Amino acid sequence: MIQLPNVTISQSVLDKLKEYQDLIDGLPTFTEKAETAKNLFSLINKIGNATFDEIKLALDEMCSGARRCVYCEDSLGCEVEHIRPKSIYPENCFSWENYVYACGFCNKRKSSKFAVFDGQSHKIIKISKTKLSHKEKGENVMINPRKENPMDYCRLDLENRECRFVTLETLGKREKERAKYTFFTMLNLNDVPYEKIRQARENAYSNYFYRLSYYTKYKAELSKERKEIIIQQLKKEQHPTVWKEMQRYYLENRLKPIDEDLHNLFEESPEALNW
Repeated sequence: MIQLPNVTISQSVLDKLKEYQDLIDGLPTFTEKAETAKNLFSLINKIGNATFDEIKLALDEMCSGARRCVYCEDSLGCEVEHIRPKSIYPENCFSWENYVYACGFCNKRKSSKFAVFDGQSHKIIKISKTKLSHKEKGENVMINPRKENPMDYCRLDLENRECRFVTLETLGKREKERAKYTFFTMLNLNDVPYEKIRQARENAYSNYFYRLSYYTKYKAELSKERKEIIIQQLKKEQHPTVWKEMQRYYLENRLKPIDEDLHNLFEESPEALNW
């Protein structure tokens, strides 16, 4: 999981989202707000609705890879997912900053899972409809890819080529808890049911490696147009976190290379560090 780029949407869409949100915020009880958020979002989030047609184009643009799910990066990002679940935070149902593209499996798996740090005890409190009093009392535990870089919390283990997510050792206690909650408790991106996706990250490593190898071997002979095609194809690969981790792995071990083959590729094609 990587931090998504900022993409702007038109003021007319923001105004329309506010109009929808006002319909929810004006209701007297939480139950009414949550139910209306669920029904209204389902009614409006359809092909042909001009507001959400533009929102989906923007989400497509910010998507990792070729419109991959923000969480697993393996499947098609086909559902507008609420980072803060609309069933618990109906006040964020029509907030542009609360949207990402996710696949159906990850969206269902995450569902209404959400947690905050208690403002006094600093313990993780799982928010539910029966624990609404904690909603605004502490920092969100989940790492928000719209606002934060998840790679500041976890890395992929490339030394063993297993491409398993591992919490960064340099993190403080709270940051480690956020990493564990996001990557392992909520999404479980290493193990069942995501073991096949972990294996797909291994395959992605090979794909990135051989694309860079081809580019490095033939770049002196390639036209500018052909080089650009190769670069764009690489950027559209699934599992962009793998590519970002390959870049970081090279930079962190540049003085004492561990993987000579990868080291040599980036040495010969340092421009690839900016892809």
